[in-house]
Amino acid sequence: MAYLNGKPIFFSPQVHITVPEVVQKTGDSETAVMSQKAVTGLFDKVSKVAQTATQKIGTLSEFPLYNGHILNAGTWGNVIDAYKHIVIPVEGGQKISMTSSNDGDLYFACLTDYTDVVPGAAVAFSKEEGWTTKRYQGNDKTADYIIPSDGKYLVLCVVTAGIEAYPTALVIGDYNYFADIGKNAQALNMAVSKNTANINKNTDNIKALMGGSITLEELFNPIKYSPVWENGGYNNAAGSPLSNFNHNARRRTEHLSFDTRVNIVSDGTYLVTLSLCDENLNLVRYRQYTDAYSGDFLCIPPYTPFRLMVQDATDSTKDISAVTSEEINKHISVYRNGTSYFANPKVRWCAMGDSITQGYVSTGATAPSSPTPAKGWAHKVADMKNWIITNNGVGGSGWIQGGTNPPQPAWTVAENTDFTQFDIVTLAYGINDWNTSVPIGSIDDYDPSANPTTVISSMCKTLDTIIASNPLCKVFVITPLNCWWKGDESTNWGIGAENANGVTLEQFVQTIETVCKYYGVEVIDMTHSSVVNRKNIQSCMLDKVHPTEAAHTAIAHELSAKINFE
Repeated sequence: MAYLNGKPIFFSPQVHITVPEVVQKTGDSETAVMSQKAVTGLFDKVSKVAQTATQKIGTLSEFPLYNGHILNAGTWGNVIDAYKHIVIPVEGGQKISMTSSNDGDLYFACLTDYTDVVPGAAVAFSKEEGWTTKRYQGNDKTADYIIPSDGKYLVLCVVTAGIEAYPTALVIGDYNYFADIGKNAQALNMAVSKNTANINKNTDNIKALMGGSITLEELFNPIKYSPVWENGGYNNAAGSPLSNFNHNARRRTEHLSFDTRVNIVSDGTYLVTLSLCDENLNLVRYRQYTDAYSGDFLCIPPYTPFRLMVQDATDSTKDISAVTSEEINKHISVYRNGTSYFANPKVRWCAMGDSITQGYVSTGATAPSSPTPAKGWAHKVADMKNWIITNNGVGGSGWIQGGTNPPQPAWTVAENTDFTQFDIVTLAYGINDWNTSVPIGSIDDYDPSANPTTVISSMCKTLDTIIASNPLCKVFVITPLNCWWKGDESTNWGIGAENANGVTLEQFVQTIETVCKYYGVEVIDMTHSSVVNRKNIQSCMLDKVHPTEAAHTAIAHELSAKINFE
């Protein structure tokens, strides 16, 4: 933000019209072009109105005028009404193309800073060679320049001694400040409506083609955060289905589809195979490469599903099942018309918990034998929030309960985790401790030098370990979901049912909340306030404790809103 006379100034032109939010998120500067492609790509957002959009549409005459002009000596001249300038934010490397006014010479400068506009004050010119003094352009001529690397503001002196001298044409980067679209919002709205109608008309056909494997939102604005790779591959024979589980191949969990050409980029760490699928998601043909390579797969028709598979580039038989999705994503990129399909994750998250966190999904009355992390709430939240997740969930574990062999209760998982690598930690334990009647204990019993034997002592040791490792790590404790292992509808299932020690799940949760209050740690209540309730619990948890995939998805939406750390 720049300031003039102690008050903030704004550089975007003010347009007194209302238009839909159709600005495509290309990662360009604030003056990024709003094109017909952007209208099509974000058709589902046309009902939203954004001030930023209205500020980006217009001509130079709609910029605020500021008093003053730049002298040859590199200082500000008279700060009076007879001398005015406008300021446009720019980025280093952008191309400028402008044509001078027929009424007079055009004076402009590229600045690294824009703060004090007072007579005689030094002007913060770019330090790059060729931009150390103001630029000058003669009558009725067009010239092209490249913004220097340290350039931030383009200052145009548009009124000199009371005479206006605006350029007759100006393009910065991809944005044309004199484009017709900036003068006709009605035409823009009509274009949006037309595109919306065409898209809606083809909705059923697209769904049928995709076999329900991808949503329309993903088709038209296909951003996949922290994509997940599962173990397994596919056979090379045309028409064959995906192959069974194997350790030497990893495949993307979802089918992709784009409305334009696809560009796959690999750094050569993995042998990458692209499988083109038919409407039944069976293989049509495949292509693979091993070297650092960038290829345009123009053979893929629009909206045709395809998948990716990787193997170790130097040894295709190597077991890569333990390689994390995040590690694979560092070496494989998917681009759509030059725009990355993957967004850069911003938050590093360690998800600790029991089998529900690990990704166990119930499909029937019998508990699942193995987790499917991509279907669990934790990985769904990571996708929704564009976070890097490390899932340290352990089936059967709790604050004291160990789960798998060797036992891994919360406090031992914490001792074996480097929390300096994370921005947030979530702890979702308790249901296994309550079900097996683990003693609750008290804070007074906690001995930091001893192994915990109660819920409270384990909570204390776990939280102490996390905070000692990373004092600035944000910690969330998630209370356990209700279950129907014990009790019935009259007791609100586990909430009002007693375990062998006569402790209800309600009392157990109160203990967790008490310890969190003592430590000043944020609690997320999923026991009393979640999609799982007294009436729907049996349909949400077919095996009495693990959510179905649909329930995992609903829980993920809830927790995506409740786990706030941006």
